[in-house]
Amino acid sequence: MRTIAFLTNKKSGTLSGLDSAALIEELTALYQGEVKGVWDLSESGESALEEALKCGADAIVVAGGDGTARGMAEALYHHKSQAALVPLPLGTANLLPKRLYEDRTPQDIMRNLHLYEEEGMRVACLDHHLFMIAIGVGFPTTLGWAREALRPGARSSPWRDSFKRIWAALRQMFAARIRFSVLNDQNFQRKKVSGLYITLPPAQAFEGQWICPKILEGFAFRFRDLGDLAGLGFDALSMNFLNSKRAHPFEAERLALSSKKPLAVMVDGEPRFVSHQARITLLKRPIHVLVPPAEEVT
Repeated sequence: MRTIAFLTNKKSGTLSGLDSAALIEELTALYQGEVKGVWDLSESGESALEEALKCGADAIVVAGGDGTARGMAEALYHHKSQAALVPLPLGTANLLPKRLYEDRTPQDIMRNLHLYEEEGMRVACLDHHLFMIAIGVGFPTTLGWAREALRPGARSSPWRDSFKRIWAALRQMFAARIRFSVLNDQNFQRKKVSGLYITLPPAQAFEGQWICPKILEGFAFRFRDLGDLAGLGFDALSMNFLNSKRAHPFEAERLALSSKKPLAVMVDGEPRFVSHQARITLLKRPIHVLVPPAEEVT
């Protein structure tokens, strides 16, 4: 049976408002195999991550937010580790746990973890920032910062800060300041847009096996006025989003982005700034994850 290591971050996600020690004790007790140790990023920082990697466990269970899970995935990838990643839904958005485990609770996952199968998960990167679900560029990121302003522990005037960022996002929607091109498509003409949303499609269960995506999918947005924005909402409601004139769908293995200022991006739910020139690439080497048997997925 697999051995596991536990990596926690008591200051992130929903753990910050819980009796985290009691919860971690409960979750480790549910696993039917050996737990090699529990390491806390909030106490030991990056050394906790390194120790979890070096302990020799077959899988690393991450109890924290989306950023903690993505940080562990980056470490596994860059160390070329064979350990499998198990992100528990203990964050705010839980993008990766929802992708892998749907609506299963942390208790459900730990109780049945010994039955889970190891699969390779394709990942992509924006320069050196690895992501597994999606990236937003431009005004979608500013909207994400508006959400971040309302998190517990934010500034003293969260609603005012959130409104200011929503207003900034609305202004950015009508300013096409981002240039992007699809590098693997010679027929694709470079476009100027105000925002992009780029996603890694989920693996599909087929005849008892998981099939990983081989391409990135995305939408590029360029709005001229409020009428375009309202029209996009109508297209979405009428299930005509793929044929919308306001959102341009594309597929790619590699993308190039540029702007006059640093690019505002949201990497798997985590907002940040990167250089004014960046590339997004679908990586060939996967990371390992533990997932429910494909026969269980409907």
